[in-house]
Amino acid sequence: MFQDIDLRLMLRQDATDLQRLLVEARDRYRNIPELEYVADTPPVSAERFRAGTGWIATYRGEIVGYALVRSVDNLLFLGNISTSPSVRRSGMGSRLLEKVRQSAMTSQAEAVALTTFRSPAWNGPWFRRCLEQGRSDSRDDVDIAPPARSGR
Repeated sequence: MFQDIDLRLMLRQDATDLQRLLVEARDRYRNIPELEYVADTPPVSAERFRAGTGWIATYRGEIVGYALVRSVDNLLFLGNISTSPSVRRSGMGSRLLEKVRQSAMTSQAEAVALTTFRSPAWNGPWFRRCLEQGRSDSRDDVDIAPPARSGR
């Protein structure tokens, strides 16, 4: 169904579309009482998107997902990954996350780092499955996994 999805580098002019997509993606938290505040949290600022690096997923010319990253020390930090409700459960998030892993390998980052919620299933559990062998830090909101080159 989504064979026509292309991945490309994020451009500065994508910022407004990415903010809109983030608002759409966060709406799914509205049905989770302990996380419903996330749905009403303002989106990442346009300037933060413009200052970041990342990848955009497009389908028939429309932005349907993105992964926003930045280097922190010797890690590649995944600041946000979001997909449009129209492509949920299509593997788009996994494709974007694989781009992040490839970038970590290319840049020789020691690991991909991120913060996430332990639940729901599309957060912590999903990242653990996708990043494999991720180790859970003593903080509840941190998972760090080796880049793909580690063979894990």
